[in-house]
Amino acid sequence: MSTDPQAPEFYHVFSNEHDNLFSTSDPDAHSQYRRVVSNAFSRKVTLNFEKHIWERVIIMSRQLRAQYTRAQSHLDLTKVFRCLALDVVTEYTYGESFESLLKPGFDEPLLDAFDKFGPASFFVGAPRTSK
Repeated sequence: MSTDPQAPEFYHVFSNEHDNLFSTSDPDAHSQYRRVVSNAFSRKVTLNFEKHIWERVIIMSRQLRAQYTRAQSHLDLTKVFRCLALDVVTEYTYGESFESLLKPGFDEPLLDAFDKFGPASFFVGAPRTSK
C-alpha cells in the first residue's frame, strides 16, 4: 500500500458504486464535481451564513445556562460542540437544523451512530492487500 496521501487507494474509502467529489483521484473528474458545489462554498455565501452560526451559538449558550448553571454534574463539552457543529452543518446543507442542541444532556443519537460507523467505514472499500 502506498504511503502517498494522493494515491488512489486512499480515496476508495469514500466511494460507493460511483466516484464522487471525495472519492475520485482523477483531477478532471474532481474538477467537474467541485464545480457543481463550489457556489455553495463561495466567500459570499459563507459570510451570509454567519448569522445562522451565531443563532446556534446563542441556543447553545442558553441551553448551557438552563441545564448546567446550578447543576452538580459534569458536562462533556465534546458532546456540546459536536451538537453545535451538527446543527450548523445540517442547517447549511438542508436548510434546517437537526436541533441536536435542544436534546437533554446534548445526547444526539445521530452522533452516536457516527461514532459506531466511523471505525467500520475505514474498512469499507479499503484496498485489499495480498499475502
